[in-house]
Amino acid sequence: MKRILLITLICCLAVPGYSQNSIFGFFGGIGASTSFNYDAGVAGGITFLKQGKGRSGIGADLFYQGYSLKYDKEANGIKNGTGDAGVTILDQTSFVFLTPKIAQTFGRYGTLEAYLSCGAGFKMGGKETMRKWDRTHGYVNGDYDSTIDSSPNLNSVVFRIGFGMKEYIFLGGKWWFTITEDFGIIPSSITKSTDPHDPSRTAYSPAGKLNPYFLSIFIGLSHTSRIYPK
Repeated sequence: MKRILLITLICCLAVPGYSQNSIFGFFGGIGASTSFNYDAGVAGGITFLKQGKGRSGIGADLFYQGYSLKYDKEANGIKNGTGDAGVTILDQTSFVFLTPKIAQTFGRYGTLEAYLSCGAGFKMGGKETMRKWDRTHGYVNGDYDSTIDSSPNLNSVVFRIGFGMKEYIFLGGKWWFTITEDFGIIPSSITKSTDPHDPSRTAYSPAGKLNPYFLSIFIGLSHTSRIYPK
């Protein structure tokens, strides 16, 4: 955490001293995963961007994001726990991310911004529930159906890569309303329950990572050090 804060500070100070503009804002919204999605996740945070003499800048975002994911694999392709055998994993967790970023603005007044960010996320809380069952053997021969709290398997730190577009809508003075479309990638699995070496795995256990590719939309309010965020 200290290293990330230090890198962010160095990046902000590395912008030429004759900065053209500084932008500070806050935002909130919702998002959903492109795979394994169970429910929408809420998000919100603060953002800072310092621009140099050109239209490029560097900064950082500090934000909370919630995830609600469900893995469901059952015999014969049946879903929702009604198959004769299967595994379901329900993850409902949240992280706080600190992500340094680079950005480039476009348009006459720089009212359209494209950005790329990357950084670490730290688990704030969450719960994971795993269910395994097999009713194909008969009661005498070893049918089973178990549901356990596998929350200790949730990873406490993850890495996130994000990119997107932000539009600035002028409100008056130095205040701007913002709309952001964000796409975030967590390259690693958010849980150790997908470990291929887990001796308790069954034929229906995850064959790969449980990692969200997350689409989000945020609205926010930003203050600039000059009238236009150019």
